[in-house]
Amino acid sequence: MLTGIVLGIMLVFSMIAFVQGWIASEFGLYIGMKLFSLSQVYIVLLVALFGCLVGLIPGIRMYRYSLIDGMTIRV
Repeated sequence: MLTGIVLGIMLVFSMIAFVQGWIASEFGLYIGMKLFSLSQVYIVLLVALFGCLVGLIPGIRMYRYSLIDGMTIRV
């Protein structure tokens, strides 16, 4: 998951770097390549935390099902 977050951030910054001049000339809108502020770091960390928590739900269910499957006697 951390790899996906890092790759997504790199993709956003690279896309901004490539289209920044075109957007500025076409629409008159300048998009700066500012690094993260503290609030943006908190948002990224919250997304990672909630992603882990949401991923635990199916993991716990499958763990319980595997335990139930392993305890049944097959004839």
